[in-house]
Formats: sequence, structure tokens, C-alpha cells
Amino acid sequence: KFALPIINEAGHSIFPELITSEGYAEAYKQDPLFALSQYRLIPTGGLASDFKREWLREFEWEGNKKQIRYKKDERWHFLRLQDLTTIISVDPAISKKETAARSAVVVTATDGQCVFLLEAWYGRVGATDLAQRVIEYTKQYSPHRIIMETVAYQAALKEVLELLAAQQHLPMAMFPVQ
Repeated sequence: KFALPIINEAGHSIFPELITSEGYAEAYKQDPLFALSQYRLIPTGGLASDFKREWLREFEWEGNKKQIRYKKDERWHFLRLQDLTTIISVDPAISKKETAARSAVVVTATDGQCVFLLEAWYGRVGATDLAQRVIEYTKQYSPHRIIMETVAYQAALKEVLELLAAQQHLPMAMFPVQ
């Protein structure tokens, strides 16, 4: 698949029948992130630009990872893990080669106001090892969702996860992303 930006580096449309340079300039004024990602092929995650550092909270585990404790407004707050919305995000790069990209698994939880990074793992592993990592985190955190990229060969990981989860009678709410 070949993709070519419709707007060149000088900001001129290479396909004026689809969008004029003026049309792009107007789109850029209204929503620069959208215009850059759609017309110039310079992607920026929408939430990435809106992410505020103050949403992150340092915390400490309490009660054998059943509860977290964090400080906000000079007061200690306590949240039970079961009361948080937990998400596992999986970015598979299924290869053990030294030059290959690394797979990543991130576990986050939120109370709707703060985001807590519970786990962050990366490594070069095969599909079965990566699936085992996700299964372990699923057992530990009972996530509300598992978000996983399933493009091309990465779709194999989804099948491996579904098989392992079924064998272990483990419910998994998977949301594939392409």
C-alpha cells in the first residue's frame, strides 16, 4: 500500500480537485491536528495532544495490590483496584530478532479523574510468550477492556489469546484496533 500526502511540504495541494490549498489552510485553522494527520500524513494521537501531566498520579500499592494510595491536594486518597476502570493495551511486534521492534503491554487504571500506570512491559518475544504475559495481567487486574493492534500477522496473537483464555475459563473483553 502506498500513501502520498495530498498537501506537499510547501502547503500546496497536489490534488486540487480533491482539496485546494485554501481549503487545506481553512481546515488547518479549524483543527491543526486533523489537517496534519489527514492531509499531510503526519499523525498525532488525538488524546496525546490533550493529555495533561497532572492527570498522572504517583501511587503506592497497599494490601497485596488490592488498593492504591496517592496524594492529591496535600491529602492521601485510597482507591480499591476493583473500583477502577482497568485497561490493558497491547502493541504486538511478534519477533525475537535483535533488530525487530519490541512488543509492549501497558496496564492502566482510572477513577475518571486520574490515570494510574499499573504495569509497563516491553520485549522481543513470540506470540505465545506475549499472549502468556497478557493472560497473567488479565488474571491479576481483571481489566474492563483489552485493546490490541491486530494488523497483518499481529492478528495471530488475538487468536492465541482467545484460545488460552478459553482453556483457562478466563473472560476477556478484547477490542481489536487496526
